[in-house]
Formats: sequence, structure tokens, C-alpha cells
Amino acid sequence: MFFCPNLNCNLQFLDDLSVVHHFSDPEFKCGYLYEIVTTNPQDPQTEDIDSDEEYKEYEEYKEYKEWFADGGLYIFLIVAPLLTLLHFPDPVDILEDQEAPDPFSIDTLKPHAPEAPAESVPRDPPVQTSSYKHYHPNRAGSLPKPGLNLLQALENNKYANHHNSGNPHYPFANQTEWELVKWMTDASLTQQQVDAFLRLSYCLLTALPTVPKWQHQTFTYPGYKTKSPIMIFWRNPLDIVKDLCSNPIFTPCLEHNPYRLYPSPDSSDRMFTEFMSGDFAWEYQSKLPRGHSFVGIILASDKTPLTIGTGNREMHPLLISVANIDACVRMKATSRSFALIAYLPIVKFTDVTDHEQSILKARLFHLCLDKILEPLKVAEKTGEQMADSQGHVRIVHTPLAVYIADYPEQQLVSCVAGNQSPVSTAKLKQFSDRPPDQFGGMFPPHTRDITLSAIAKATAASNPYPDKTERALEPFWKTCKSYGLNGVVQPFWMGWGSACPLIFLTHDPLHGLHKFFWDHIVKWAINILTGPELDARLKVLQPCVGVRHWANGVSKLKQVTGQEYRELKKVFVAVINGAVNPGVMCALLDFIFQAQNLIFYDETIEALSAALSEFHDNKQAIVDAGGRRGTRGIIRHFHIPKLEMLHIIMCSARLLGDPYQWTSDITEQCHITHVKTPYRMSNRRNFHEQCARFMDRVEKLNLFGLFVALKRNNTSLLNEMEVETSTVADHYPEQT
Repeated sequence: MFFCPNLNCNLQFLDDLSVVHHFSDPEFKCGYLYEIVTTNPQDPQTEDIDSDEEYKEYEEYKEYKEWFADGGLYIFLIVAPLLTLLHFPDPVDILEDQEAPDPFSIDTLKPHAPEAPAESVPRDPPVQTSSYKHYHPNRAGSLPKPGLNLLQALENNKYANHHNSGNPHYPFANQTEWELVKWMTDASLTQQQVDAFLRLSYCLLTALPTVPKWQHQTFTYPGYKTKSPIMIFWRNPLDIVKDLCSNPIFTPCLEHNPYRLYPSPDSSDRMFTEFMSGDFAWEYQSKLPRGHSFVGIILASDKTPLTIGTGNREMHPLLISVANIDACVRMKATSRSFALIAYLPIVKFTDVTDHEQSILKARLFHLCLDKILEPLKVAEKTGEQMADSQGHVRIVHTPLAVYIADYPEQQLVSCVAGNQSPVSTAKLKQFSDRPPDQFGGMFPPHTRDITLSAIAKATAASNPYPDKTERALEPFWKTCKSYGLNGVVQPFWMGWGSACPLIFLTHDPLHGLHKFFWDHIVKWAINILTGPELDARLKVLQPCVGVRHWANGVSKLKQVTGQEYRELKKVFVAVINGAVNPGVMCALLDFIFQAQNLIFYDETIEALSAALSEFHDNKQAIVDAGGRRGTRGIIRHFHIPKLEMLHIIMCSARLLGDPYQWTSDITEQCHITHVKTPYRMSNRRNFHEQCARFMDRVEKLNLFGLFVALKRNNTSLLNEMEVETSTVADHYPEQT
């Protein structure tokens, strides 16, 4: 938190940039501090000093002036949080008939000794001048009965006597043994090697904190055979949500009350940032009984390969998080705000056609999610009592807010066919068309009711569960194709309140913006300029600090990371200047940059729509210049799924907040920590079970490590852990 030192101002700010804007505001005189530093006003003359006390104040004035002059305004911003710990006179102490003191005089800026608590005047509540929050009238309440947060429950377990008797590290003998165990778990050793070294007994493992337990089940699909048994490993998602909501790590950054954000109290222009500032949160809270609250459920799934080159092994993890947590915290991997729910089965059915194979796999996916997520569906309908990070017991509902997935997974979730958009009624050959204006810049929406109605019509026209004979599902597949469906009869989201794929399927910036830029825009430029010419233009760019220099060009790259996508976009417009139609390329790049804004205004949404319209007006220039080219020659259309999905960004921003917070960057990182690392620790046989066991141990040790750190330092388990939170809440992942 940053304070303005002007006594007549006394405003507080969230970051240093807000202070700079405040100093530049002509309505305030607080920029006078900067003038003192830059203009060096004349010092008082020594001959005017009459007493030792005045001389002492003069020396202190010089000291402070030199301090500001040496560091300038930047040093003031760096140490401003420290100045908030010191006492400054409050403006209410200044009488109206007195002359107000110089806001930057030595008496104002120098630290004073703390006064007695009875005489001190508390500061006003923090004021955020850059925006104004109007909270929902149906405020979240709590029950009168007491509760325990995640760490308090750990403190009151059956081993509490050991933890309070001088050894907070129990079941470990001391801090050294605990640190050794933690290091062994984090090291690149297999579970068998760790167990053999530590000789962990069953008693020792059971003494660690409990986390949501893993379950597994083996089942068969009636009438069909698979090459391997269908086995699913999962945990109760409601228990995971309770742990996330009661974790005191998230105390400063978990919002329970929806709000509408405005630039000022008198403004009617909306601002869309966090999830709780969107229309979805506001409208859902309006439907709840008085005093009830909700947590928006975030799900994420994607297949990830385990082997490189050989082996052909992959896993399908399902992750969960809470949308109420501020995005700047939730998007940091170190916050552990995404938890693993399940390892979904990946099987292949035998003696079936390709069409039947796709239908059966899609049905199995929805069947597994329907079973796993049942506790959340019940809690969404009736509400669930759960403690928050302060120990307050609330009645919480759990609606599905966001499902993070790539495009094929989105089609699987929304139950549409491969040539159909998952969020609109547009088909493949319409993806290159300009959407009609009456639907907010996108094609007619593919709502929940449209999908369920199409499923009902398809099942009425053809039997979805025929007797097992050769090619038994082929007639139903043809019926589904005519309705734009993938063959799923019971979507997992069908009984989850009013969950609608149009809302919870958000745009993925990693694949939809960054990879779209590489797969299409860069390739268009290579086809028009030729690869050697584009590489030559990149090579001659002057190396600059903070911007990657492409010494070897990009046309020969086969595998590119997300960071390289971002770096290339910074210089791409300058590189292609003069060779490619500037209107069409700049329009798309302008859209990509603006779609990553952390704050969306009405003007931002209008600018995005204008950029897409400009692209559609000029896109024929790419075809005429030979940019759209395939193995068979010139491609004269733009039937690109990622291009059609760009139109949902404007709608999603109003409903769920800024779209960049729903990027799959964080879930891709979770694939490393939750899937690939556990797999490498296993013996590669029956690895699903070993991965679940490894993740169970890691979560127990992480929770125990947090508890031990607080107990060892005699820190309250209810404390809003600002230091811990600040390490994960600095900024969003790097943007272009």
C-alpha cells in the first residue's frame, strides 16, 4: 500500500503507478514533491536560525532534501510502504482557522515517535481513487456457529498435544528431520528410493495432515470391449473447494461479494476486471437466498503426453480452482490455487468403427465427469456449509463458472461435432464470415437449450443405445451429424444448475491468441515475404535490452514456446512493414494486444469489434498476395476455428471479467507438476496409482510445511498472510 504524504490529501494507492498518475493530476498539488526534487528550491539561510531547536530542524530538513534528491521520486515510491508504518498527523487534527502546514515540510515528512494508543487517531479506510466498487445488495453472510479454517483444523487434530508441547514438527523428531524429508520429496528420486531411505512407517504417514482422499474404480462399458481396463482415479471435488476457501493464504485475495466497478462514483461506464466484477457473478448472486454466497468453479482438462518419441503414453488430468480468488494470485503456479481432481481414463474400444469410437470416447468422458462432479451439483442446488479463511461458516453454492480447454476439448465438452462451433451456431464454412451485428459481434449463440433440444430430437429419431451388433451406432452417428452433435446423450453439465457452454467455455489466450498468431499470421507473412526475406529483416534489427533478438530468424523453427510467441509479436509489425497489407495484419495484431488488457472498458470492447471488422474488410488482400497457401496451392477461404472463437471475447469480458485470466498457461504448468513429474517418479507400470500416491504425499507435505512455518514463528493461523501472498500476487504472467 502506498500513501500520499500530503496531509491535505492523505490518499492511499495500490501500486506505484497509481501514485505517479496522482502526482500528474492537475487537480491535486501533491506533485509539488517532484518539483522539490527537480527544481532544488532555495534552502533557509543559516543567519535566520535563532535557536538550537531551529538549527536541528534545519539539519534534518537538509538531510531529507538530500535523501529525496539522491534517490528522486523512484526511491520515494520504493520506500513508501515502509513510511506507512510510521505515524503522520491526521488531517482531522488541523483546525479550519489555522494555516495548513506545508505538505512537504520537514515536520510533515520526518517520522515521529509513536504516540500512546489512546491518543492516536486511526487512519481513514483505504481509498482506491482509480475505481469505485458498487457491491451487490445481497451481501454474503455467515452463520452464528464458529468454524475452523484449514490450518486451525490441523491445529486441533489428535496430534495437537505434540504440536503445542514444543515440537511443531511432529511426527518428525525436529526441524532438521522435517527439512530432510521435504528435501527428499522435492529431489529427483523415485518414491521407492525415498521410502527406502527414510523408512517411513505407516504410522508416520498417517500422522501427516489429511487431504482429500483418492478413490479409484474399475468398470466396463456395457456391450463393448476395450484394450485395457477402464480405471478412474478421483477425489471429492467439494472437499477440495472447501480446502481452497478455508486456506488463510487466500484471505486478502478471495472475494465473497460480487460488485460492479466504475471509474468514479458518478460514472456509469462499467469496468470489467476480476471474475466478481462481471455480470455472471452479479446475476447469480441475485438468485440466491439472502445471506447465501457462492464460489465460481473453474475446471480445466487437456490430454498431455508423458513420453517423447516413443511409448505413446498420455494422461488426461482434470483440475479445479475457485474463480473468486484474484486472478493475479490464481494465475501463479506457486499459489497452488489449482488442485488435481482426477486422472480421466484414456482407452480404445475394440471391434468398432471410427465413428463409433468417437461416440463411445465422448460418452465415457461425460460419464466420468458426471460421476466425479456430482457433489458440486448438489452443493450448487442446495448450498453447502463451509468455513472461510477466517473461520466464518457460510452457506455456499458452487456453480460452474469457467471451463478452460483447447478447441477440440471445448467441442467435446459442448457435445458438438467437429465442424461446429462450440459456442455459436456457425458451421465450418461460416467461420470466415463477418458475424451479424444483432448478436453482439458473434454468430447466433449456441445455448444450453439449443444443445439439449437437439439431443432430444436426435434420440427420438434414432436409438442411441442399440443392441451390440456390427456398426450398431452408425445410424445414430448419421442422425447426430445432421444436428451438429458428437453423440453424447447425457452431458455432465446438464444437471448442474443452469450451466451453459456458451458462458463457461471461455476463450483461451494461449492457444487462441498466441498460437493463432504463429500458426496463421506468421505463416501468411512467410508465404508473402518468403522465409529468407522475413529472417533477413529480423536479423538486421538492432539488439535491444528487453526485446529478443532473432539472430537466426524464425522461418525454420519447428517448435516454439509461448514466450517466443510473445516476443515475436513485439517486433512483427515493424518487420513486415511495406510488404504485407498494413490494414489487415495490424488489425489482427491490434486485436491480439487489446484482448490481453487487464481492465476492459466499454471502449475496449468497441475497439476489439472494430479491429475484427477491419480485418474482415481487408482479408481478401492476404489471399490475393498468396498468404493463404496449402500443400495443394492457394486457399481462398478463412475457415479457421481459432478465428471464429475470437468473436466470443467481447461477450465473455462482460460476463466473466477480463479474458486473459482464463489462459491455459497455468494449467499447462500444472501438467508438469501434477502429471509429468509424478510419472517420472514412478516405475512406468500402473503409473496412475503411483501418480495419485505421489500427489497425495506432496499435498500433505506442502500443507504441513505451511503449518510448521507458522507454528515455529508463533504466527496466528488466522493472520492475513500478506508476506506469503505478496510472493504470488505481484503481476499476471507476462503479456505482450
